[in-house]
Amino acid sequence: MNENFKIEVEKRITDYDMEIINSFYLPLIGTSAVILFSHLNSKVKDNNFDYQTTITKNELFSQINIKEERFNKSKKFLEAVGLIRTFFSEYYNEYLILVKKPLEIDLILQNRLLMSKIEDKIGVENLEKLIAKFQPKSISKDEYEDVSAKFYEVFPINLESKSKIIFENNLETKHETKKTNSEKDDRNTEKYIEFLTKRVAKPSTVKKINKYLTHFNQKAINEIIDFCFKVNDKLNISYFETIAKDLIKKEIFEANYIKAELSEALDFKNKQTDIFKSKSSNDVEQPFFEDFSYTYDSSLNNTASMKLDDILSIIVQDEKDE
Repeated sequence: MNENFKIEVEKRITDYDMEIINSFYLPLIGTSAVILFSHLNSKVKDNNFDYQTTITKNELFSQINIKEERFNKSKKFLEAVGLIRTFFSEYYNEYLILVKKPLEIDLILQNRLLMSKIEDKIGVENLEKLIAKFQPKSISKDEYEDVSAKFYEVFPINLESKSKIIFENNLETKHETKKTNSEKDDRNTEKYIEFLTKRVAKPSTVKKINKYLTHFNQKAINEIIDFCFKVNDKLNISYFETIAKDLIKKEIFEANYIKAELSEALDFKNKQTDIFKSKSSNDVEQPFFEDFSYTYDSSLNNTASMKLDDILSIIVQDEKDE
């Protein structure tokens, strides 16, 4: 039976996406699967990304010189790692293949199951070289001052428009603050981390944080989590524990008092960011929380005894919507 495949690309695949696929995914899913992925993407690209792009099974097999058994195996690999999703309509009697972008590099490095399977395929040394290749590198900005032009300096805004923009932004900020405060009251540690980060919370992180429920109630814990996220734009467990221990030492346990204490620290940080980079200051008191930086832990769990399908079935398949 010569079935039809309708192909759709969720988000446009870039050269960098293909580099990630060839580096991290290919050792796990194989060359045939990568060729299939690339061909499906090319069919939609050549058709100006028209969502009505359709190809028959026979055409597809002929164009990439693949047999049905190999095609089905490759398709399952792509589905398992989240590079495609397959749908079937009994009404139209056709398949829809949704082509998806690979995970962002930071999400790949955080996925210990996926990283463990890649390590099994290419070895520890090659995996470490691969990680080093994709780790972001940048010049230290410590001795530089940001002298970039502001938007309003280049594109003047009249007072009426400016007032309207400020008013609308204030309304939006108030709405987001109200929503965040509501989430602090309603959610446990795991759910609140997921609310802030838009990612699944690591069980180990939740467990370490919940140890402090012997000293703080849930709302107080969430205030500390919220502060950590605002400072670093991510949740650093070492930073959380430093703050929690300091608050215990100061005997500050109530959520409202913690919020006031941390708000003052956050205001101080925003106004004096250069102090965090200086080890000595004669006229300004040093902030009472250290500024921790996150480093990737390359140690991986040994899951070699697990079957491939078991591993791949629980790999995160959907990216966070931008």
